[in-house]
Amino acid sequence: MISFLFVDSNYIIVDAVYTQKGAFMKNRFTKSLALLSAMISITACSSPQVRPLPGIESNVSELETLNTQNGVLGYEDSQSGKVTVLCVPGLGDTRGTFRMLAPLLVKSGYRVIVLDPRGQGDSDATFDGYTARKAGEDIVEFIDKLKITPIIVGNSSGAASAAWAASERPKQVRGLVFIGGFLRDHPMGFFQKLGLRLALIGPWGPSIWIQYYKSLFITQPPSDQETYTDALSRSLKQKHHMSALRQLAFASKSDVESRLREIKTPVLALAGSKDPDFSNPKEELEWIHSQLGGEIGVIEGAGHYPQLEYPKDVFLRIESFISKNRS
Repeated sequence: MISFLFVDSNYIIVDAVYTQKGAFMKNRFTKSLALLSAMISITACSSPQVRPLPGIESNVSELETLNTQNGVLGYEDSQSGKVTVLCVPGLGDTRGTFRMLAPLLVKSGYRVIVLDPRGQGDSDATFDGYTARKAGEDIVEFIDKLKITPIIVGNSSGAASAAWAASERPKQVRGLVFIGGFLRDHPMGFFQKLGLRLALIGPWGPSIWIQYYKSLFITQPPSDQETYTDALSRSLKQKHHMSALRQLAFASKSDVESRLREIKTPVLALAGSKDPDFSNPKEELEWIHSQLGGEIGVIEGAGHYPQLEYPKDVFLRIESFISKNRS
C-alpha cells in the first residue's frame, strides 16, 4: 500500500488519490504525480532482459554496438543511403520510438541509424552520469567513430543532446530536427520534484513511467502501443536503467541552452499541437526559433510523439527540410 500526503497551491495527494484544487499545470513533472493514484498495490518482481522493439524494420538492420570511452551504445543501421539520418530518442524511451518513421526514411533512400542513448534500451546503464550534455558527447563520439555527417533527429530530451553535438561538431552535423524538443529547463516546484522522485524511485517506477508515457499520446496512439510499452517496461526493469532515467529527468539543460546561439546548422523544430509536456507548444517552438532560427512546424492533433501518431506527416516535413538543405 502506498500512502502519501502532499499539499501545495495546486494539488493534494492523499493515499495515492489525486485531486485538483487550482488551474492544471501542463507540465510533465506535475502530471507525473497523478499517476500515483494507479499504483495502490504493486509487487516488486524481477524481469528477464528483453530487447525493446527495433527502430528499423527487422529485415533491414540488426542490433549493433559501439564501445565508447564510458560504455557501450546499442544502435541499428540501415547501412546505405543518399543522406544519413541519425535518430535519438528522449527520456525513458528507446530507439523503438522511431519504428514508424525510420522505415519511411529508409524506403525513401536515406541511411537511417537509430541510437539508444546511454542508460536506455540496449545501451549500457553504467556510464559516468546522465545528462543531455553527456548524451550529446556520446553522439559526438559516435559520429567521429562511424565517420558520418548526419542530419540528427532528436525527440524530447534527445533534442538537447543533438543540439550539444551540433555545437561541438558544426561541420559534421548537417542539420537538426527537433520533435517535441526540450532545449531548456522548465520551472518545477519543490513538491513537484518530491512527488516525481517518489513516483520513480521504487519498484513501481517502471509502471508509473509507462502509464505516464501512454498519456502523452493524444489523438491516435500507434496500433502496437501495448506490445511496445510491454517491451519498454521490461527494458526499464533492467539493472540501473531506472536510475539513469531519474538522473536524466532531474538534470539541468542550462549548459546546452547556453550554446544554442552558437549553432549555425539548419534547424527544423516540430511539435504536436496537443503536446501535454508544454503549456503552449507553439510558444515553445517560437522560443526555439528565436534561439536557432530555421523552420518550425506544428503537427495538428499530435501529442509528445508526433513521429508515432502521424509518422507520414513528420516524414514529409523532414524530407522537405533535407531537400532544401542538401548542400
